[in-house]
Amino acid sequence: MTLIYDFAILCTINILCRRVRPMLVSLGLRRNSWTCPFLLKGDVNLYWIYLVIAGMFETVWAVALKYSQGFSRPIPSFITFIGMTASFYFLAKALKGIQLGMGYAVWTGIGVIGTFIVSIILFNDYINLAQGICIFLIFAGIVGLRLLS
Repeated sequence: MTLIYDFAILCTINILCRRVRPMLVSLGLRRNSWTCPFLLKGDVNLYWIYLVIAGMFETVWAVALKYSQGFSRPIPSFITFIGMTASFYFLAKALKGIQLGMGYAVWTGIGVIGTFIVSIILFNDYINLAQGICIFLIFAGIVGLRLLS
C-alpha cells in the first residue's frame, strides 16, 4: 500500500513540474537553467516531500484542535486525531532518510508557520512587526536547513 502512496505523490509532483516547465521556458529561461524544486538528486527528495506533508498535517491538527473546543465537539476532535496520525506517519517515513534533528526542526517549523498563517486568516489573530520578523526567521531557518543538507 505504501508503494501506491509513493507512486501517487511522485506522479502529482511530475504533473505539477510538467505544467510549470513550459511557463518558465516562455519567460525566457532555458530548459537546463533550472530544475523542479522538489525533484533534486536521489531518493532523499521523497523523504523531504514526506516531511512537508507531515508539517502540513501538523497545521491541520492544530487548527482542528482549536475548533474542537477541548475535545467537546466530535467532528473537529476526529479531524484532530486523523491529522495527528497522518502527521506522525509522514514524519516517521521522512525520518527514514533525513537526520532526526533536522527533520524534527523542519517539521515543527512548517507546523508553526502554517498554524500562524491559518490563525491570522481564520481567527483574525493580530500580528505585529516583531512577530512577523520572528516567523520570517523561522522560515529562513527551514529554507537554510534544506539548502545546506
